Amino acid sequence: LVLLVHLCSPLSMVPPNKDRITRLKVYNEVGKEVAADLKDNGIDDKVFTPTYQLASLLNFHGIPTQQMNVGRASQYLLAPADPCAEQNIVLLTVTQEHQNLLKCFSGFDLLKEYPLNVRGHLGATYALRRYYR
Repeated sequence: LVLLVHLCSPLSMVPPNKDRITRLKVYNEVGKEVAADLKDNGIDDKVFTPTYQLASLLNFHGIPTQQMNVGRASQYLLAPADPCAEQNIVLLTVTQEHQNLLKCFSGFDLLKEYPLNVRGHLGATYALRRYYR
């Protein structure tokens, strides 16, 4: 019951940086927004993420997404897709993580940034980038 109350109206005794319930709710909202932006803008390039959590989130929201072969392995790596085999891709990642992931592309465009804002506390910022040759 306390968790349900906290989900509807966060308890002040739980600091924002420890508030996993609200963070998961906001994380899901970010996933919904990314999926809507990709659909609304007609972006149909293959989508990649470095983590299985982001791949799972976008797949849940109807965006076929592959996990890059970095980090912890998951079911998404059973048949890994190589982003460098594509002409263009879209990458969703934490803003600071993109620099050295895709050196096989000549450049990228930042499509949008999505802050993970938990009760006024910025937990992370996710960046959606389109890489091209």
